[in-house]
Amino acid sequence: SRRQCIDRPEFMKVPKLPLPTFDGDLFKWPEFWGVFRRTIHDRPDMPAVLKFAHLRPQLRGTALDSIDGLHTTEENYQVAIDILLQRFDRRGQRLVTMLYGQLRRVPTCGNSREEKRRTFDTCEKIFRQLEQALEDVDANQALVLEFLGKFPSSIVRDLERNYGVNPESRVSEIRRSIASLITDLETSYGFHEDLNAFRNHRNREACTTFVAESTQRTSVEEPY
Repeated sequence: SRRQCIDRPEFMKVPKLPLPTFDGDLFKWPEFWGVFRRTIHDRPDMPAVLKFAHLRPQLRGTALDSIDGLHTTEENYQVAIDILLQRFDRRGQRLVTMLYGQLRRVPTCGNSREEKRRTFDTCEKIFRQLEQALEDVDANQALVLEFLGKFPSSIVRDLERNYGVNPESRVSEIRRSIASLITDLETSYGFHEDLNAFRNHRNREACTTFVAESTQRTSVEEPY
């Protein structure tokens, strides 16, 4: 009946979107836990044993090994979650240390706009992950020199001249300024490319017209 359909427990409605898997890679934990928590973990209408039944098939590798030996029971679900959070949670100092190491290993880019964009995007990804790990990047002044050192001196001069950025600025301010600077470079390059393409097109049209007119004049001038 209609009443029975309304009163049917919500946990009978299995999520239509596939859940992500997690193999123990610390960098993939935030995405996995965010989706699983909102889709399964935070549902008050779903029994813990059913949550565990959804959790176990999504784990791989070291993540699955970490809860090996736990039977899929009501009581063991929270035990499994606590183990995973303690070992893989984004706020762990281990992840923060790994992210700082990644930032240090980013090589200094060359002068091409592609290299500048690629280096900025790589650093920006690391900064976002640090922020997700609740790390206050603006409080670490050593990051300023580390970040600026990833770009050629011409970028640093442009930042000082056009954006008022210097080694005393905050990391967030430098990130916004470099993003704007690189976008301006890309926009300027795109404009010049379009302008050159337009000029080449006009030149080709002019050449085609010239050849056609020359051919026509030659045909008219030829004696019979």
